[in-house]
Amino acid sequence: MKLTLDRMCITTNDLCLTCSKKMKSGEASDIDIKVGKVIIHASKQNKELNKITLNKIILTPMGAFLIVNEGDKKRFDRSGFVLLNELSDAIGTDVFIIEKHKKAEKFIENLISPVEPVSISTVFIPPFGEKEIKIQIKKEDQGKLSFPQETLSNIVEELFGVKAHYSYT
Repeated sequence: MKLTLDRMCITTNDLCLTCSKKMKSGEASDIDIKVGKVIIHASKQNKELNKITLNKIILTPMGAFLIVNEGDKKRFDRSGFVLLNELSDAIGTDVFIIEKHKKAEKFIENLISPVEPVSISTVFIPPFGEKEIKIQIKKEDQGKLSFPQETLSNIVEELFGVKAHYSYT
């Protein structure tokens, strides 16, 4: 199991130098400790959780997004809603498990699933050539989206350094 902070630091509440630096820099927070404790406790009953990698926790107004490696979402799903409820109770907000991908487009497709995008393209914005990702969606699918544009943009920017927005056709 790989968490955002060392397992020993989470268990003992005594942070090593590396974990202390992560906390001071804002790379990690108290939520990382709370989530880590719940996952460590749950892994005692579900050994599948010992194989997960938690890359990042992103807080949005909609909830907390736990970014895990490909294939790890299934491991969380096998734990059932009990684990998600425990995580939600521990941090006081809804929890979503999202698999990270190397390519932003694949990540976005999974994030907005079951809605299928018409296209996902990178747009260069003058004058400095900044990039944004434009996700075209059928107008009739607008109500089916799980996440508002602001949440999508925050998550994609946090992971890939690029803003994203919906466009309807």
